[in-house]
Amino acid sequence: MALVNQWLLRRALRRERIFFDTQNPMEMMPDDLLMARYSFPRKIIFKLLDIVEPLIRPGTGCSNSISALMQLLIALRFYVSGSLFNVDGDIHGVSKATVSRVVYRISCVLSEKVNNFISFPTDANEIDTIKQQFYDYSGFPRTIGIIDCTHVPIKRPVENDVRYVNRKNFHSINCQVIEDADLLIRNAIVKWPGSSHDSFILNQSAVAQELSHGVLDHPIMYDLILHNTARKHKLPDDEDAVTQIMSDDFDDDAANQGISTGTEIRDAAIAAYFS
Repeated sequence: MALVNQWLLRRALRRERIFFDTQNPMEMMPDDLLMARYSFPRKIIFKLLDIVEPLIRPGTGCSNSISALMQLLIALRFYVSGSLFNVDGDIHGVSKATVSRVVYRISCVLSEKVNNFISFPTDANEIDTIKQQFYDYSGFPRTIGIIDCTHVPIKRPVENDVRYVNRKNFHSINCQVIEDADLLIRNAIVKWPGSSHDSFILNQSAVAQELSHGVLDHPIMYDLILHNTARKHKLPDDEDAVTQIMSDDFDDDAANQGISTGTEIRDAAIAAYFS
């Protein structure tokens, strides 16, 4: 009887064994490693999951189906690293074809939600707040956005490939992005071929139509190199790298061609229009 009681006591005090899913990085990786691998902390990943899960949740109870969380992690890893599909698949224990389908699915879902997160300011109070933020930051008046275009390389299209060849002689999409004083993206246009000039893209945009009709009180928007939307969550970025990019892509060309620097252009604009 004493042996039975001892056995029951040991069983009652025994710690319950916990089995972790070794294929789930959210269970196996600490926060700093998640940040390094997926560029977002655990908290933000779960917020993204709340957004996409209703549209990507597996419609079957099959044990081999990929959970919504794993699909999101596969896509995030690809976005961050740009690695080959088979490399991404090896990390997460799925096939190359599965990675391809998952990345396409997540990309479509996020694209459908873009208007919920990116909107150009139209409210008068919001516009005044942004103007004040820009003025406090740089002393540049009546500004509600910073704008620039960047070329995203693509494979050579089957049709009209010449239209996609940019001035640097590779195929691309010329993408225009506008950000506010907090470096949050407020407008994006990602449909024009690489041969399209930056000014053409702006003139064809809805923002230009609003500006031309005086809806936004004719603010001046200035070209800057843009950071990414992770700024919204105050995630670290490499400011030195951005500074070097600006120096390499603009200052050297300006010096060689006798073009005024950005500071000189800004000062001239202030003297001409705001003095």
